[in-house]
Amino acid sequence: MKRMTWVPPALIILVLSSGPVRAQTYGQQKIRFMMQVDGYADGSSSVSCYMINPETRMPIPMKRASDNLSEETAAAFQSAVITRSWHWDWPTTIGFKFTNDSKPHKNKVKKIQNTQINQRRGNNNVPTMRVTNQIVAVKPISQFHNPNLYYIQLDFDEKNTVVMTSDDQFFKDIFGNLVEPDRVSLTKIFATLYYAQQGSRLIGLHRIEETDIYLRMDYFSRSKDIYTRLGLVALRFCLGYQATVWTHDYMSPNNHHATPQAIQTINSDTWQKISFVRDDFYYQDKLTIASPAFLEIPRMLPFENEVLDIGDYTLPYVENDEIILGKTSILFLTNLKAFGGAKKAVVKIYRITDDNPPKQKRIVTLSGNTLYYPQNTSYGEVYPAIFLNHIRLGRQVELNKLKNAVKNFGKAQTIDGVHFEKALPIKVKIFGYLTENGAKKKLVRNFWLVNQGKKQD
Repeated sequence: MKRMTWVPPALIILVLSSGPVRAQTYGQQKIRFMMQVDGYADGSSSVSCYMINPETRMPIPMKRASDNLSEETAAAFQSAVITRSWHWDWPTTIGFKFTNDSKPHKNKVKKIQNTQINQRRGNNNVPTMRVTNQIVAVKPISQFHNPNLYYIQLDFDEKNTVVMTSDDQFFKDIFGNLVEPDRVSLTKIFATLYYAQQGSRLIGLHRIEETDIYLRMDYFSRSKDIYTRLGLVALRFCLGYQATVWTHDYMSPNNHHATPQAIQTINSDTWQKISFVRDDFYYQDKLTIASPAFLEIPRMLPFENEVLDIGDYTLPYVENDEIILGKTSILFLTNLKAFGGAKKAVVKIYRITDDNPPKQKRIVTLSGNTLYYPQNTSYGEVYPAIFLNHIRLGRQVELNKLKNAVKNFGKAQTIDGVHFEKALPIKVKIFGYLTENGAKKKLVRNFWLVNQGKKQD
């Protein structure tokens, strides 16, 4: 029989894959975490993570990620940052409520859910979404003795809400000024970690428990392409998915191939080779439900010959001995896992030369353990419930090598109708483990590497 227990703060933070890797101490009280996704008028989005102060319930803001880790600090950390995924307890249906001002737009939200989110793919583990007729009341800021409490009034109310207010106060400071004039949406995702006794081990179980989507009053006055893209990103983040560097992926900041037409076409690579496959990665991994073949065969994303854009790549940064990953995009998603000690995940990236026959020249080797495995607590060693691993770049030196390789060896290419001034063919080899005690496995895949970002370098 499983025994569910609240985890001490030092453990909770380890499984929040976009948050800090070590916890700040607030005693033994229950602590939650929040990921916030900001959407902007041009259709782009940005991610931040917060730890929630258990006494005030206020989010503790993390400073924006610096451009790089210092060379002295970087030497202490892994070149590949290996983090775990987080999910809803599935299968489930996520029902969204509305405020008085957002209710008139319920059908538009419902359409995005039904056409972009709820497409069935033979995988009934993926949570579905729906809208309800319930109205959530929003108190005006004038009713709060401490005006800062206005902004958290809907947090932890166990309701998933699409929020609009006629004064757009959730997008303004306490004096009524817009904090970011170009920001038109923000999404809050709250998660908590539990652990269960399984045999002789304590196993961590990470769950998303609540999501709220805030929209400006003029949100649906924008073009359908913009509000659909931002709504799609917001809702998919609500499933636990995170940003990548894959150009066919609408979750990427540099989604050159995720055009409005591709997003609206269910047979496009955006869906068939990225999104539907990712659904299986995240939600077809529960041992009592999933196909065993999915767990026993090495798999990875993105697909063969995808374009990886490392332009504007934001590295982790260090604050109070914590590694902050909120804005660090995923390079690869794989069921080949890292564990502790010598059982690292290793990524070897080679450029493919123009020689006849072509040769492989190694650019970088990235390696790292899953952070952390296991975690020592006063309760004993706690092992994470690892479903899959995210592999991210960890240090500036490796990012520089990749950018220099594109600069020195890349050539102009038009790929799937998109022109890149310099694109470099690369081969990637990923080594890892399907199970802790299993043999090391390998995956090999070819990609294009570019350093374009939002602006051409």
